Amino acid sequence: MQRNRYLLKKMQSLNLSKCKTNSEVCELVSARMNEIKYEDMLEKVSEKFVFQEEATKAIYTGLSMNMNVFLSGPGGYGKSTLIKFILDIYKIPYHTIVGYKDMPVDALLGIPNMPKLLNESEYELNFKNSVFYKPGILIGEEFTDILPSTAAALKDILTEKGFRNKKGTTPSLIACMIVAANKSPGEIADDESKKAFYSERFPIKAEVVWESFLAKDYYELLIRRFPKTKITILYFLAKLFEGNHINYNNTISPRIAIAITEVYLKKGIEFIKHFDLDLTEVETIKRIANIELNKRTTKEIYTDLIANISEQENGIEKKACILFAIDKITKQEREIETVTLTNNVLKELRDMFNGETAKEANKKMNKIAAILNTIEYEK
Repeated sequence: MQRNRYLLKKMQSLNLSKCKTNSEVCELVSARMNEIKYEDMLEKVSEKFVFQEEATKAIYTGLSMNMNVFLSGPGGYGKSTLIKFILDIYKIPYHTIVGYKDMPVDALLGIPNMPKLLNESEYELNFKNSVFYKPGILIGEEFTDILPSTAAALKDILTEKGFRNKKGTTPSLIACMIVAANKSPGEIADDESKKAFYSERFPIKAEVVWESFLAKDYYELLIRRFPKTKITILYFLAKLFEGNHINYNNTISPRIAIAITEVYLKKGIEFIKHFDLDLTEVETIKRIANIELNKRTTKEIYTDLIANISEQENGIEKKACILFAIDKITKQEREIETVTLTNNVLKELRDMFNGETAKEANKKMNKIAAILNTIEYEK
């Protein structure tokens, strides 16, 4: 990943300004996608998003192969944000157009050539003023409610990779179109031709949803978006969101969860009351969240220990840490609450530091204790 981190910092925005044909744009976009491996890009995405691996793979495939992509799913789950995030990683230019109910053809393909219309009474769309003539990727939001006639015009552009009229064909300069919509192609009920169009012209499809709405799911989201915030606060909010989903059938979308967290962190709990959120059992949720967060298994304790001491340079200190931890873990498994060292362990630790002054030995032992005391243990 080191090489790709360097590329992420040094990569310049993809220059498509000299492209005159669709194939030129497609070729440059595909080449750019090869500069950072999928696995490395996914790692970057995973720093901000949860449950998005399939959608990420769909977007990556569409961009690499110049194929149109259709992402569907309820609002607030990050479809458009994910698309833009990935395009920003690769520094590929993009443009966004928002569809709306009964969207007419000229809103999509460019305003009419008014001088021609006024002087010659001839209606002609100025395709070069449309988003399709801006090199890059086209993001279409909520395109399922557009008029059938507008969908038919879009179908022609995507099929011909340009706009055709009696004067010839003006090339489209988008490598692919990625649609983010609440409905899937199969859920479009107002027109069968529209349903068929989206199914056929957007061969790559992915549904953007969460698998579950438990505290661990919300916590995974919040810890990514607010990495510097105390985990106790984030887990409390995650439990609050879980409780609303389970007890009140009120599912908090990721977007709203992030918004509530931002307000809570900046203004306090009094200022989140106006969200659609039940707060009647806040104190109980705080107590339960604290208990759950502090529960750790022996395996987790040992894993955390190794992570904490992995950078220790002194082999004796490392051995002492492990010995200290084993003593603590053993007591935990026997449900002994005290963490006082047994005589044998204490003797071994002292033997390890044999030859050092009492002050130096105590300093090292205190350092070891400090490392281990940062780890919460299961009672």
